[in-house]
Amino acid sequence: MRKLLPLCGLLFPALLSFSSVSFAANKSIYGADNRRDVVETDPFTRKLARSVAAVFNGLEAGTDGLVSLPLLGFGTGYSLCPGERFADQPTGSFCTASLVAPDLVLTAGHCVPSPASCPGKQFVFGFEMGAKGEWPSRVPASDVYSCAEITGFSNGETRDFAVIRLDRPVAGREPLALNRQAPPEAGAGVFVIGTPLGLPLKMADEARVRSVQADSFMTDLDTFGGNSGSPVFNTRTGLVEGIIIAGGQDLMLKDDVCVVNYVSAQDEGAGEQVAMASQFSSFIP
Repeated sequence: MRKLLPLCGLLFPALLSFSSVSFAANKSIYGADNRRDVVETDPFTRKLARSVAAVFNGLEAGTDGLVSLPLLGFGTGYSLCPGERFADQPTGSFCTASLVAPDLVLTAGHCVPSPASCPGKQFVFGFEMGAKGEWPSRVPASDVYSCAEITGFSNGETRDFAVIRLDRPVAGREPLALNRQAPPEAGAGVFVIGTPLGLPLKMADEARVRSVQADSFMTDLDTFGGNSGSPVFNTRTGLVEGIIIAGGQDLMLKDDVCVVNYVSAQDEGAGEQVAMASQFSSFIP
C-alpha cells in the first residue's frame, strides 16, 4: 500500500505545482461524492455537528465581541474548474476537532505538532453553512476556544491524536461519546463530520470499514485535507469509532488550466485512514 498523507494544512493551487500523474495515483472521492452541508442532514447528525469544531490559527476578538475568520473563496483559492462542488463557499480552517468532555477537544496529533504550538490554536464551533446559503465570516467570541494545554498526544504514522484542554468549558454543546468496546468490524457502516479542504462543516456517509489493523482502520469515506481530526461515527450506534488521520491526495490539474476532484470507484484506491478510539480513550473521562 502506498504511504498515506496526513489530511491537514491548506495548500492553495497558486502555491503548488500540480502533477496530473501523482494525483491520478491517489484518490479521495470514492464513487459518488457524498459530502453534504450539515444543514441538509437529519436532526441527529445536526446535533452531532454542534460538537465539531474547525481549527484555525491566531484568531482575535474585536471590540464588538466578534471574531473575524480569515477566509478565502474556495473556487478562486483552489483554481477550481467550472462546475466543481462548493466553489462558492469559503475556506479557511486547516483541521477538525470534536468536543469529547466539557473542556476537552480531540484532533489529530499532526494538527498540533508540539506543545509550543498549542497557544496559537483556536477551535471554532458553528462554522457551517446556513439554510439560505449564508456563511459566517465573523462568529461570536463565545464560540471560539483556545488551546490551554495538550493532555494526550501522539504523532506517529498510525498513532496520531491530540487531546487538548481548552481555556474554558464549552457552553451549550454536548461532548461526543466514544466507542470504548471492541473496534468496528470490516463492512461496518461509518460517516464523518468535518471541514474538508477548510470548507464549512460537511457530513459524508455511505461508507464502510474496509479493513482493520492493530490501532487504525481503513475506510472509503470522502475525506480531504482539512478533515484531519474529524470524528468518524458508527452508522448503527452513533458512537465515535476514531478520527481521520491520513489519506490520498485530493485534487488533480485538468488540461493545465484548472483543478478538479479525483474520483475513483467505491472499492478502488488505498482508502482513508482512521485512528481507533482505543488510541486516545484513556485520556478522556
